[in-house]
This record gives sequence, structure tokens and C-alpha cells, in this order.
Amino acid sequence: VISTCVWTVWTLAAVGPARKTLSTILMCGLGPIVLPLLSSIVLGIAWVAFSVLAAAAATLLPCVVLISALYWGLVSAAEFRTRERRKPQDGAQDITFTEMLLAIFAAATSLAVTGPVVLLLTLVKSPLVLLGATVSASSQALGAIWKSRAGPFGSLLLLVLFALGL
Repeated sequence: VISTCVWTVWTLAAVGPARKTLSTILMCGLGPIVLPLLSSIVLGIAWVAFSVLAAAAATLLPCVVLISALYWGLVSAAEFRTRERRKPQDGAQDITFTEMLLAIFAAATSLAVTGPVVLLLTLVKSPLVLLGATVSASSQALGAIWKSRAGPFGSLLLLVLFALGL
């Protein structure tokens, strides 16, 4: 950058040699100091501008996307309704009232049978699960007590604490 500036100054025809020399000295002397400072300022301004743009995009973009999606969805729904109204009504192939009553009866029967059966199985199974978990945890705890090598009194103390649930 500095060499390009010096070359440009020395190609100016309307500037005399004294000004060209002074300009060259100033550019070569101040350039290494001013250029990093100037580029830091420009970079700082760019970062501030980009952060403001990013904050604005993060704030406004979801609203714009939501409004656009709602608009697109509502317009598509209106077009779909219009197309469906224009189609000939051949009579929908629907279930009869008797078939609907049978379906409701089947659902109610399934609910009345499945619910109590699941509840009964849960009530029967829960004590067995509790017993199994207790036996498993107790066997692991007793195994740890026997392997602790706490001596006869330490083992007795650990067994009493275990029995008390502490």
C-alpha cells in the first residue's frame, strides 16, 4: 500500500520534487504506524456494523419468516378450498351410521377391557418388581460388606446398619 502511494505521488506532474520528497518521507515514516491504526478503526467499524446487522436479523428474521409462512399457508388453504368447491360433488364414500356405532362400541369395549387388565397386571407385577429390586440391591450390599474386611465388629456394625436401612 505504501509503495503504491509513493509511486502514485511521484507520477503526479503538477507536484514539484520538494512536495514529492516530503510526501514520500511522511508516507514512509507514518505509514507503518497509521495504516495498522486506520485498518483497526475500519475493522472495528465493520465489526460494529456487522453485529448490529446480525442482531437486527436475529430479531426481525424470525418474525418475517413466521409472517411469510402464515401468509403462504393461509393463501394455500384458500386456494385449496376454492379448488375443492369447484370439483363436482359425487357424494362422499362415507361410513354409515350403523358402522359408526359399531366402531364406537368396539372402541368402548376395548377401553373397558384393556384398561382394567393393564391395571390388574400392574398391581400384580409391582410387588414382584419391588421384591426383585430389593433382593438385588441387598445381595450387592451384603457382598460389599463381606468384602470390606472390616473385622468381626466392623462387619457386625455394617450388618446392623444395613438391617436398619442406614
